[in-house]
Amino acid sequence: MTISLPVIIDALGPFQPEVRQCSGDANYGRVCLILDEERRNDTLYVGPGRSIVEPEGPGNCGFVSIGEPAAAFRNIVVLPDSCDLHEVFDCLQRVFLRFSEYELDLTKAAITGSYQELIEIGHRFMANPLFLLDSGYRVLALAPDVDIPGDREYDYIRRNGISSPELVKVLKDEGVLSMETRGLPQIYSLPGFPRASIWFNIYLDSRYAARIVVIDAFKSFSPSDQQAAKTLVEAPEMKMSRDEAFRYIRGKGPVYNMLHDLIKGVHLDGSLIADRLQYLPNWTKGFFRVLFVPLGSTDDQSFDYYARVMERKIDSRLVLFENALVAIIHYRRRDDFPAARDATAAFLSGNALRGGLSNELNGLADLHDSYRQAVAALELAESDDQLHLYEDYAVKHILSFCSPENGRLLSHPSLVRLKDFDNENGTRLSETLRTFLENERSLAGTSRALHIHRNTLLYRINKIAAILDVDLDDPNTRLHFLLSERLLKMEK
Repeated sequence: MTISLPVIIDALGPFQPEVRQCSGDANYGRVCLILDEERRNDTLYVGPGRSIVEPEGPGNCGFVSIGEPAAAFRNIVVLPDSCDLHEVFDCLQRVFLRFSEYELDLTKAAITGSYQELIEIGHRFMANPLFLLDSGYRVLALAPDVDIPGDREYDYIRRNGISSPELVKVLKDEGVLSMETRGLPQIYSLPGFPRASIWFNIYLDSRYAARIVVIDAFKSFSPSDQQAAKTLVEAPEMKMSRDEAFRYIRGKGPVYNMLHDLIKGVHLDGSLIADRLQYLPNWTKGFFRVLFVPLGSTDDQSFDYYARVMERKIDSRLVLFENALVAIIHYRRRDDFPAARDATAAFLSGNALRGGLSNELNGLADLHDSYRQAVAALELAESDDQLHLYEDYAVKHILSFCSPENGRLLSHPSLVRLKDFDNENGTRLSETLRTFLENERSLAGTSRALHIHRNTLLYRINKIAAILDVDLDDPNTRLHFLLSERLLKMEK
């Protein structure tokens, strides 16, 4: 743990410090009383001014001088003669101890905790609201969940889990997103936003991955807050470097997180979706389907492998969502779908996976509904095949919202009467009617399906008409009959 000289000067405020010379990059890991020992670059020394002499050779150690020092050189803070040496020393020790405990708590959380726990530790230390944004401006962690009166942006982030397009535009215009932080993070006052804020970028392998944001809401910023933000950044950076799934999405963050939010059901403005699709220019036109593949448990390494394999073979993007692999498959023309479907089935088969595939959607705004279709297709699957299309189970899905005990209540009464007739007389007239309707009332097609002569079929149709006493020319009646067949099967 190292502490910058501005933080030390801020802590010495009650002693009326005077800064004589200060290196902007001066940082210290410990504080000691001046003794007759060799000076260390990582140490801040405290003592009476008369005992402070310039160290031999180059060095970056610092001094807190009580009274005028015997020599003038860099990184020295002068306090009045009236200050008590031990009070000053105790004050500085408390600062170093506080930051050391803070760093230790962050390190433990980075290894065994969550991003949320890291942010909560930062909040307790800085006493201001703060959050962790990924590269797509989506909130990974937010603490605390408190109201900041008059701050519409913070309220937007709390409600939507993502920065507003207005904030992103201002950040770009002000150059905050492209800043290279050196030393302590900067404090920004952004046009149109009521409070100052600290923004500090997190990099993995020299590439931007996320950022810490602290809002000046309840306590004015000090160098201590800037130091705390800088220290906090190192913990999620450590955690992200160990997180295989996070490393996979880094660089694709804006697209990945947009897709994740749409799958989750978050409403995103069309302009925001269009902005994210600039990373996938081929996706501005064409069609999409959603593939749902349960993984059984969260397995970042498996997801990383599957994502790389599938995205090489199929025009798609994969998201890890609630212990499942969710793929958004894109194809330019409808004629291209059979090839995409077959490639998807081959991928599933080659990896011993099973999945459900949604109906076609024309735009990504409906991704959540298509995700639900894909889930339903797999849940309603009637075979052990690797790939199941929602279009094959759509009617079954509709009927799944009906309670089985209400089958007879919702069914056409004439069909119920016909089935009762079959049960009493040992006939199969309801089967004949279902086949007749499924073959669009084609006598030839129905005869072939039932393997009976045309005259036999005509006899049965006439008998059915006499029992039913309904107009089969009415399309609503025919649809009700076919749905009733499914509903009555659910009772068994």
